[in-house]
Amino acid sequence: GRMVQTTSKGVCISETGGEFYKCKDATLKNPGTARYSSSPEKGVIFLTSGSFPDHHHDDDPNSEEIRLNRNVRVNPRTNKFTFTNTRQRRDDTNTTYQLEVVKSVDDGETWTSLMSSEGKMYPSDIHCWDATHCVFVAEASARDGVETAGGHVFYTEDGETFREVHTENNLGSESFITARMVSPTEYWAGGAANPGAVNAPALLIHS
Repeated sequence: GRMVQTTSKGVCISETGGEFYKCKDATLKNPGTARYSSSPEKGVIFLTSGSFPDHHHDDDPNSEEIRLNRNVRVNPRTNKFTFTNTRQRRDDTNTTYQLEVVKSVDDGETWTSLMSSEGKMYPSDIHCWDATHCVFVAEASARDGVETAGGHVFYTEDGETFREVHTENNLGSESFITARMVSPTEYWAGGAANPGAVNAPALLIHS
């Protein structure tokens, strides 16, 4: 069967149930920042790309932890999770939020940028019901001094133009990390209102 996996540069596609893959680099404004992808049918791939402000003093070069997103890290050896980066970046000119969504209609041979932004938020999961109906989530933290803090949901019904359909910003720490469509117009988005522990209350929305 067909499988599509996301790499930092783009996607890897298998037509053999994961036994063999062929990898394709996406054309990104910020290469190496691909995050999630969805391929609702052969040939069509949507890809989210982006990054969040880097906290250099948080990173131990000897750490075994892998950063899953801005708020969550995991140690694959011990299966221990570390939650919530509560520190602000030291240099506002160092890095900023980056977001881009790109699309391919030829299995990654060529790519078209559908939307992009800087300094507002970064994207996480994207999921498509078909080649025209998709939803993706994004987030930003008030601790980074942005006006777009909170969790954001974007939706397209033509496969080209994404519009923001929902925002959660009561605390400024809301985080959306996953999205799933269950019909062309119905979807779920999930995360946490205030990430900080394994048992932190979940944030789920349904439309």
